[in-house]
Amino acid sequence: MTTTGESNAIARRVSADLVVQVHTLKTKRLIAPLSAIVRADDDFFLATLVDMPVFGTGDSPESAIDELKAEVEALYQELQADDAFSDEWLNRKRLLNALVERE
Repeated sequence: MTTTGESNAIARRVSADLVVQVHTLKTKRLIAPLSAIVRADDDFFLATLVDMPVFGTGDSPESAIDELKAEVEALYQELQADDAFSDEWLNRKRLLNALVERE
């Protein structure tokens, strides 16, 4: 549970766009971080990757980033199925393949 002071600090922190570095996904680690922008949007927060059209939403900046991590990991898994994608999506696949740490 956050206190009023903590909530006010978060609200001040995201009153303007906040750039964050994502170092991990839900179950995978990244070799290098992905940059994301978090912004307040009416009643929720939106976290968007800088390098590709992937986003997460939530009722706090932290929950938006958590959803973004889950979406990036789901995209990574989907792109592993085959190579029947446009050049644009193949480039994104190569980027994720280079960034996701192998198990």
